[in-house]
Amino acid sequence: MCLLANAIASLDAVTAPTHDVTVTCTDSAGGSTSAILYVTVTANQAPVITGLPVTVEVRENEVIERKLHDLTVSDPEGDTVTCALTTTPAGGPFDLRQDAVTLGT
Repeated sequence: MCLLANAIASLDAVTAPTHDVTVTCTDSAGGSTSAILYVTVTANQAPVITGLPVTVEVRENEVIERKLHDLTVSDPEGDTVTCALTTTPAGGPFDLRQDAVTLGT
């Protein structure tokens, strides 16, 4: 016998962080027993960015494509991670690329 969580998408650590699952088994002679499994739903953890310095210096009027820094992004649960850029001031000349090996350093 195997106890499964058959509706993974419905498990939500915010609205229902715990579940009490009672299993009752009865034999053909009418005897029965019960046991409770207490399930704690762990909240999703945010991705982690490592290896990104606070500042990088670039020369004024530099127009060559230049790799500013390699960074590592990981997810504690192994979920797929996507990244996006926002710049201040808006529209800054920056990109995120999976592989910038061919760019100047």
